[in-house]
Amino acid sequence: MNTELRSHVARFTARLGAFARTGVASIAIAIAGAAAIVGPAPTASAQFLSGGMNMGMDMSISRRSLDSYAKILDLTDDQKTAARALLEGQRAAAKDLAKEMQTKMESMMEEARESSDWTQFQKKSMAIQEEMEKKATSQEKAFYEDVKLLLTPEQEAQWPKIERHRRRETIMRFGIVGGMSVDLYKVLDQAKIEPGSVEGLVEILDRYETDLDTRLKDFERIGKEAQKSAVGEGMMDFEAQRKAIKDVEAQGRMIRDINRDYTRRVLAVIPEDKKAEVELLINRRIHPRVYKETYAEKAMAAALSMKSLSDDQRSSLAAYQTTFMRDLANANDKWAKANDEKEEKAGGKISAMMDGFMGGMDGMGGEKDTSVTDARKARKEIEDRALDRLKSVLSEEQYTALPEKKADPRGQMGFIEDMGIMMEEDED
Repeated sequence: MNTELRSHVARFTARLGAFARTGVASIAIAIAGAAAIVGPAPTASAQFLSGGMNMGMDMSISRRSLDSYAKILDLTDDQKTAARALLEGQRAAAKDLAKEMQTKMESMMEEARESSDWTQFQKKSMAIQEEMEKKATSQEKAFYEDVKLLLTPEQEAQWPKIERHRRRETIMRFGIVGGMSVDLYKVLDQAKIEPGSVEGLVEILDRYETDLDTRLKDFERIGKEAQKSAVGEGMMDFEAQRKAIKDVEAQGRMIRDINRDYTRRVLAVIPEDKKAEVELLINRRIHPRVYKETYAEKAMAAALSMKSLSDDQRSSLAAYQTTFMRDLANANDKWAKANDEKEEKAGGKISAMMDGFMGGMDGMGGEKDTSVTDARKARKEIEDRALDRLKSVLSEEQYTALPEKKADPRGQMGFIEDMGIMMEEDED
């Protein structure tokens, strides 16, 4: 492993440490190590690890979260101002802590590189992770206690809803099973559906919140137990980790099943004209890479908005857009189905990822499973045809005016994006 890659591992591991309170941090760190050590090519491993650096893995309390708290608690303007000031202090402390952990991890990585003693790196990284987890938990607890001092007795009685909200936004951020990271509250908010405006929806969401929170508490508890069992004397026991991963993924499937159940209930009561939007938002949470807007879609929409188009150009592109969107939707569904089948066979996204690192076999001694790759290639062919059509219909001047296609700065290996982490854009 070269120096640059080791540096990526250190920084990536430091940021994965933010997931310690969900009980899966050491498992995630093991994945980072596996990517670097047994990955099929150093370049691919570097892409995976460096991609993790810009994918929103900061688990500190966000300003968006505080806005949600203010709505739940019905804070006054003065209370909001005071709470925001408290949050700024907490976020500054969280950033300092993240820098401290990154510095320590990079220093240890350098020591290991010089000595070639990676066993010491594993031991020390676990100790640092535990130290940082305690500090982060203490910082977060202090912030919440300070906020409580601002509340009236009536507002403080609503505090359990804040605790449930926080468990959803931390634990469900890491979708180790497809569908685990679907927070229906967040989906409805994105779709601009006010629960109180839909008959029966508030009652459905109240039951959803209660049932889901029970499973989230179990996931957190079992995750921490699994984490402990996977680490012996400060070392990662990879055999124990594989079992720990299976235990955690089993809990993830229970969370997924609750989301599936309540998704059906929500879709049954929301307005008909909102159902397709909600289903798309949910699909994007389950399969982020599959259902996010493609460059070809953006380019097609931009072309059709051009005032310089002739009637023939507009007619030709509008007709083709219908075919393109239909073919794209079918290709997306096939890609999502291939992902689901691969995950079901492996037991979860982490298991499927580690199987890929270990050779990508079908799990039964057969040939390498290429169903996901084939589905992804088929989707790309549809995108390429759409871009070719744009080039043939538009003038050179019009074509060069289309939005620039930018490379994804987060790397080309999409395992982590598939877990839903990158769905959270940093509003700061």
